[in-house]
Amino acid sequence: MANKKNHILVPVDFSAQSHIALDQALQLASATKASVTILAVMDKPMLGGIFSSATQAEKYRKSLQKKLDKMADDVLKLREVNIDTLVAQGKVYEEIVDSAKKLKSKFIVMGKSDENKFIGSNTMHVVRNAPCPVISIKGSVHRPYCKNILLPLDLTKETREKVFKAVEMAKYFKSNICVVAVQTHTDEYLVKKLKVVLKQVTDYIEAQGVSCTADMIQADHIAKAVLDYSKKIKADLIIIMTQQEREFTDFFIGSSAQQIINHSDTPVISLRPSGKEYEYSYSATGLYS
Repeated sequence: MANKKNHILVPVDFSAQSHIALDQALQLASATKASVTILAVMDKPMLGGIFSSATQAEKYRKSLQKKLDKMADDVLKLREVNIDTLVAQGKVYEEIVDSAKKLKSKFIVMGKSDENKFIGSNTMHVVRNAPCPVISIKGSVHRPYCKNILLPLDLTKETREKVFKAVEMAKYFKSNICVVAVQTHTDEYLVKKLKVVLKQVTDYIEAQGVSCTADMIQADHIAKAVLDYSKKIKADLIIIMTQQEREFTDFFIGSSAQQIINHSDTPVISLRPSGKEYEYSYSATGLYS
């Protein structure tokens, strides 16, 4: 089992969306020089309803392992990558989260599908509980590069973590960061403050040697505005916080974030506010001071 400093976990159920997610994960692995583990989970509730004996369950485990090995072999025919496979047994999202913790994964990359309940419901659980950023892949067509990263902003201090992650990703892919502040109010003080934050963020990004554009738009619904803007600029990645960015509650995915994850055909990277990932203090960056 892989256990590298740069590690990407890819949960699969062998659906078409899983293969798309794996392909995106391999592109990220190439850019970050990361190892990859493909994970299949024997769903505990399903096992109890289908298999009447340990022998049958073991037979099923071996069949999953065989499928995983084929996926890995197919990858190795086309790419040079450190790839491993893993079969776990239990509740799907719990096994994904536990595996990411054990492997110290830097990213989880997984499919998001409205049609497939296995992928759909478990993706949201993983996003909520994962110890690392989760990249959810919903659309069926993706470009083999990452030119534009969309970074929506608000006034909370927690949102600053997105700035650091956006810069990190932009340096991996030599991307442009498109910063957008969504104005949902007409209060002059808040509008002015949002403009200040927008300038602070763009100044910081440019100081890191990353190209950046900035825009401020007015809208009634944050999620719709972000998704529409994503299409307008042809974004290759959207970076969001998984907790509500205005009146957020711990351990819950905010409504705007959830709508973006559910409806975006562009890959979405979801972060949980922590402040622990970064070795330097926020005050040193000048953001939100």
